[in-house]
Amino acid sequence: MKITLTLAGIAMSVAFATSASAVAASGDQCLKFDPAKATILGKASLGHFPSGHTFAEVVPDKPVCITGGAANQYRDAQGLTAIALYFGNNSVLPKKWLGKHVAVTGLLQQGDPVEVATPNFMHVDSIAPAP
Repeated sequence: MKITLTLAGIAMSVAFATSASAVAASGDQCLKFDPAKATILGKASLGHFPSGHTFAEVVPDKPVCITGGAANQYRDAQGLTAIALYFGNNSVLPKKWLGKHVAVTGLLQQGDPVEVATPNFMHVDSIAPAP
């Protein structure tokens, strides 16, 4: 009984440490596409379409890579230096975050660049000052 509890505790600790490091890392190891939640640390800024319109983005502290995803529907992405941000269906950055160092958490997805600001983007759950 004591061995079973010890092994279960070790397994739980390893699972927690693995998921925490995968979520918190930006540049150290690849983040995961939806359905996993990801957090990216970087500067909140505005990207620009060729038409001149702007969209919200985060410029990671280090280039990021993204892998995996639901039923492998996404292509792995490497060396990303900007990720578009969507707040609901809106890509307007709240002004209080512009130029700030932030931690952005949400679901990473990939889409058709004609329909979204960049092929790789995040549906934002939360944005806060970076630690």
